[in-house]
Amino acid sequence: MDTDQHAEAVAAMLAELEEAERLLTALHAKAMELGDDEIIEFLDSELFWKLQAAGNHLRERFGVEQIYGEGV
Repeated sequence: MDTDQHAEAVAAMLAELEEAERLLTALHAKAMELGDDEIIEFLDSELFWKLQAAGNHLRERFGVEQIYGEGV
């Protein structure tokens, strides 16, 4: 990290990615409960995996683990 300000901005980005992952996972679980295949298909799209990959990259960079479990 170049500066404290840069590190803080990246940490904030990680927090936002974590929240987005958590919300998408919760939406996916609700869609599964409802049996809404169309929504499930949208949520299983490449967007989720790119979001998760970005979060994983930042978690690795900061040396932290995911803050939520798989079954959220």
